[in-house]
Amino acid sequence: MHMPSNRIAILAAISAAVILFAGVLLYQVQAQSLLTVFNTGEVMSTAPGTVSLGGTQNGPAPTSVAAVPAQLEMHIANNGLVLLRGARVIAISGSTIDVMMAFGLTNFTWAVQTTMNTNFLTPQGAKGSLGDIHVGAFVTVTGMLAGNDTEPALSAQYVREQQ
Repeated sequence: MHMPSNRIAILAAISAAVILFAGVLLYQVQAQSLLTVFNTGEVMSTAPGTVSLGGTQNGPAPTSVAAVPAQLEMHIANNGLVLLRGARVIAISGSTIDVMMAFGLTNFTWAVQTTMNTNFLTPQGAKGSLGDIHVGAFVTVTGMLAGNDTEPALSAQYVREQQ
């Protein structure tokens, strides 16, 4: 029985590394192209551990309040941090903003509880107020899960109206 030489083992390791690298590269290219298609505009990346409230919507401007935002996201981290991007305002009652997000045939309704510590931003990023938000607008919201109600609720840290 003849044992493989060190050269064969080294060539096999290099070949495996090249195949692995090529697979990772192809996966990233495919994922990037899918993001571009789903976002219908600029692909935005966010550094790990951060939440981006900024960004732009590329493509045609919405022609009516019923238009769908270019980016629709809902994230809930295991520490209770919530990000809602592209949520449509369906009601405003006092300091609570009810928003809805539709993913296909599934609708999610959130009660966004605002306080005097909530930061409101205009679409341009300037300081705003609760009075700037209106029914039918699309907003991006970040905050922490709140309450034990039947509908999900969050205590808002930031509310930014989208264009």
